[in-house]
Amino acid sequence: MQSPLFRSAAKEWYDTQTVGLTYPYRKVLQSEVDYLNMYIGDLRLSEIKPTDINNIVLTLAANNPHTNRPSSKSSLEKLVHTTNRIFEFSIDNDYCFKNPAKNSGKAIPKNAPKKVVTAINKSEQLIILQIPHKCQATALLMMLTGLRTSEALGLEWKDIDLNEKKLYIHQRAVRVASNLYEVQEGTKNGKARFVTIPNNLCEYLREKKTQARYPLVFPKTNGTVHTPSSWKSAWQSYMNELNWHYADQPGSKFDPRGYPKLLDINPHQLRHTYATLLYLSGVDVLTASKLLGHSSVQITLDIYTHLDEQFKTLDITNFNEYLENDLIF
Repeated sequence: MQSPLFRSAAKEWYDTQTVGLTYPYRKVLQSEVDYLNMYIGDLRLSEIKPTDINNIVLTLAANNPHTNRPSSKSSLEKLVHTTNRIFEFSIDNDYCFKNPAKNSGKAIPKNAPKKVVTAINKSEQLIILQIPHKCQATALLMMLTGLRTSEALGLEWKDIDLNEKKLYIHQRAVRVASNLYEVQEGTKNGKARFVTIPNNLCEYLREKKTQARYPLVFPKTNGTVHTPSSWKSAWQSYMNELNWHYADQPGSKFDPRGYPKLLDINPHQLRHTYATLLYLSGVDVLTASKLLGHSSVQITLDIYTHLDEQFKTLDITNFNEYLENDLIF
């Protein structure tokens, strides 16, 4: 009896393993299965060799056909993990007897690029502070309290205590379909948290709250939670506004082609900016971890370690003294 095609086994694995998973996670797994099917989907499981899996990894490491740039190391690691799971599932169901992906992680190049989210610079921070827009409140909340995009879209005014200067984060907008968010209880790590609101942001929010018409802080015009497409459109409008002011050139801000695009800020960069500001202001790792809502303090420690490498100037006083006293140029 011939073993099934890889795509058949992969579909069966996907159907059984994604029950109860969130829409975004299902989409990620589906994307990984699609990549694998592109290369080995029409091969029978028994025909697939370790070199076939390694070649997929090396091909995507050189150039991802969907993005036209090398796949990141983390993306390759996730793809290898998914491939392993599919073959282990196939072995458990007697579709094949060997897992050719078992050691494919070794094929990931050591110099594969890492996904790095950078903080926005001082001039970009200032323009967010200065330019009014319907997205400004959300951007400021992400930049100065570390909200995730999903948390910002699910935030309600009742969870902002301006007298105590505290923000209660306990729910988020969860993607439940291709173009549908639903506000659900719980954060990414399942833990609610309180975040202290900076004084100047409190004053800004106090004024915004008097103008609020709906429970959500940043709803659609009809008061409901954004959809992925409406959020994308709102953020693009915000980027156009910021770029028009940043370019400081004559022309209509309603013509996206009429001025240079010098700014391209990803919302997640604002959360990373918050982490960077905490680091630069001397907030300790444990406190920062609680404020950011990380599932582990190790995640925060990794960020702080990276920031150490970026901002700290290593002390070479002794080296300079040696050169001045013992090594004469």
